[in-house]
Amino acid sequence: KLSGGERQRVFLAIALAQEPQILLLDEPTAHLDVKYQLELMQIIEGQARAGLMVVMALHDLNLAAAFAHRIALMADGRVVASGTPGEVLTPKRLRAVFGVEAVVRENPITGGVYVHFLPPRPTSTEKKGEVLVIGGGGAAAEVLPHLAAKYQVSVGVVSPLDSDYQVARQLGLEVIDEAPFAPVSEEACRRLCQKLSQADAVVVCPTWFGPGNLSVLEALDEKVKTKMRIFVLDPQRLRERDFTGGRATRLVEGFLAAGAVKVEAGRLAQLDLLQEGPKDGGQPPS
Repeated sequence: KLSGGERQRVFLAIALAQEPQILLLDEPTAHLDVKYQLELMQIIEGQARAGLMVVMALHDLNLAAAFAHRIALMADGRVVASGTPGEVLTPKRLRAVFGVEAVVRENPITGGVYVHFLPPRPTSTEKKGEVLVIGGGGAAAEVLPHLAAKYQVSVGVVSPLDSDYQVARQLGLEVIDEAPFAPVSEEACRRLCQKLSQADAVVVCPTWFGPGNLSVLEALDEKVKTKMRIFVLDPQRLRERDFTGGRATRLVEGFLAAGAVKVEAGRLAQLDLLQEGPKDGGQPPS
């Protein structure tokens, strides 16, 4: 008895034996486990490289992005957009066509794009509070989608070349930005302090700190006295990225001594940032 993957390969072999010039496939990977999906797509990709034109209908956007040279995105029986996966698969277009929120990032292995779908985002009135994320250097990109699903989130201070900035913009978050390779200016620091005064909680990500952005932690240090809820992600990594002669580490250790919550990045999404932390005196297990 043939498995689903073996059956699909038999059907593909029969089609290829006819030596077609164009191969039309409708959901060839449907109901296959990931191993057989990849095997089948690799066989098809090999035929395409040998000169066969392959036209395929797929609902798996990431599979299409990984293998297709060009994509035609369809809705209501018409082509909405066509081009390379990077040109077609944008958050704005996916929202318009499928009604879903997504972050589209570069796949570091293939150099192509990868679509990460997000849970439905509540309206501003449904979100529970304001959270300021201290990021930079890609340190916040992983946690931003989870936080944006529950809170009103702002991010700072980051440059437009930073992946944290790009993810925040894709999510429609407010960003406190600064020119690339420039120290944090007085204006950026003023905006940061304004958000700090409005925030119900602050998340400090393990970014790199140097003389140019140490003022971010110094601004936060002023808020420690108010017992603001502060969450420090992976503080050991943050210590390893301290290029201020230890000043950044001492500030972070001061936050922790004052009651800031030490937490692993992978657990942040499980916490209620408005209930945990210094104001209730509790520290969840790291």
